[in-house]
Amino acid sequence: MEKGKTVRVIHPGEKRAGSSKAEKTKNLRIHKEEIIEAEGVEENWIFKGYRDYVVQNIVIEPCNIKYRMKYYLNSGMEIRMCQTAGSIVR
Repeated sequence: MEKGKTVRVIHPGEKRAGSSKAEKTKNLRIHKEEIIEAEGVEENWIFKGYRDYVVQNIVIEPCNIKYRMKYYLNSGMEIRMCQTAGSIVR
């Protein structure tokens, strides 16, 4: 370390300068919740609660759409229906 430089020690639970102090997951919609059991817990231990840990992830899933295009037949045996499904844009 260079002479004359000071080093700031960050203690557990303390945030470094410039980091946001707001709780970022407070208003976050939670889609799934899982309970993870602690290891090495003996019978005489007392459960005291949970410590939450939120992981943000993006899930990409297939989405198959079946378009049911109505068609009509008149008395002259003419068929009327919409254009091809390729013209449907989502």
